[in-house]
Amino acid sequence: GATYGEDACRWLRLEGYRTASVGKNGSHVECGGVDFVCNAGHLSAEDDDSADDTRAFAAFMRETHFHLSIDPTPFPLEVQFPYRMVSKANEWMAAKSEQPFFLWLSFPEPHNPYQVPEPYHALFPPESLPPTLSSANDLATKGFKFEWCRESFEAAFPDFAETLPRARANYLGMLRLLDDQVRRFVEYLESQGLRENTILIFVSDHGDFVGEYGLMRKGPELPDSLCRIPFSVAGPGIAPSAQAHPAHISLADLYPTLCEAIGAEIPAGVQGRSLWPLLTGREYPAGEFASA
Repeated sequence: GATYGEDACRWLRLEGYRTASVGKNGSHVECGGVDFVCNAGHLSAEDDDSADDTRAFAAFMRETHFHLSIDPTPFPLEVQFPYRMVSKANEWMAAKSEQPFFLWLSFPEPHNPYQVPEPYHALFPPESLPPTLSSANDLATKGFKFEWCRESFEAAFPDFAETLPRARANYLGMLRLLDDQVRRFVEYLESQGLRENTILIFVSDHGDFVGEYGLMRKGPELPDSLCRIPFSVAGPGIAPSAQAHPAHISLADLYPTLCEAIGAEIPAGVQGRSLWPLLTGREYPAGEFASA
């Protein structure tokens, strides 16, 4: 029967799924209950020592002081973590198995250090970016926490204000790089005949200021730019929609949703509510999803 203490990876493994965690962990103290693991963080990855260029890339990332590279990253796309993690995921999936699979493919990007190689560095010139909805002039209105965050950046990086447009441009370049690697992964699923029978969930953990209030990264309080994250689902049984769903949902809802999707019991003590009725176009208790 369902018991306390099992996370989604371990529970799905008990249900007969082979499991993998590729990329930024962020969800487990340790991955002892996962069949295949390849971790990557924001500055390094487990396979950094696999080649000269990946070792050099790790050294380059440390030299960014976890902030920014003004110039294009002097390494090819193939050493970027999203590319390497998709390669690892595809290699794992290439081992044909009759077992169904659960893959946690977690990209460190988009995130500081804000760095991208060409052609992504040149895709969004700083002078072409749309204006933000707020600026550093609004910091006093937002209060001490926001002001302190800006002052901390300026203390660490005296050219922070001057280089902010380049940081924004690099962030958008990282988004495009990530889009291309997600496409590469989905195309691999299609090439292996797995796409039609796979549920794809695309989600983030948080946003980034990307210049709002004259800030980057995250930090003070819970503004929309940090809390309203992408969440999209595609796959068998999922009802397509051209517009965003009105329900207020949480990352905690993913676990019970996966359980219901595969017909498994939801373990006792799991927080969150299954989104499967919402995703499949069936009736659901709208009142329970009227607010966060």
